[in-house]
Order: sequence, then structure tokens, then C-alpha cells
Amino acid sequence: MALRTAMSSSPRKPSNTNPQGTASRLWRASLIRDKAQVFGEVEARSWEAAEAAALRRLNLSPQQRNRLVLQERR
Repeated sequence: MALRTAMSSSPRKPSNTNPQGTASRLWRASLIRDKAQVFGEVEARSWEAAEAAALRRLNLSPQQRNRLVLQERR
């Protein structure tokens, strides 16, 4: 007995519409203290761009910049 699968008549859209990876990602910005304090999220293409966006948005002192943590959100 053969198992048949239904096929759609419309072409399937690729899951990654931007193969170069230049799409913006969402990053969570936190500051390490006794526990991590989440300040918010920034949208950027790379970790470096996310760090720059978080620093502009949060106005952190040089000491606080050393404790900045960025996590990519999926």
C-alpha cells in the first residue's frame, strides 16, 4: 500500500526570504547587577549594531557599559 501526500498547486514560499542574513533581529538589552535587569529590546542586524543602539537608547555610564548584556531573541 502506497502512502500519498497532498501537494499544493501554488508554489511554496521559501522560509528564508533574505538569504544574505541582512534582516534585522531583535535583541534584549540587560544590565548586570545583583541580578540582570532587563531594560528593553532593540532591533539591529548584528551584535555590534545592537550594542550601539542600546548605548544610544539607554545613556549608560562607562561603568554600566561594561555590564551591558545583549541576548538575541528568536
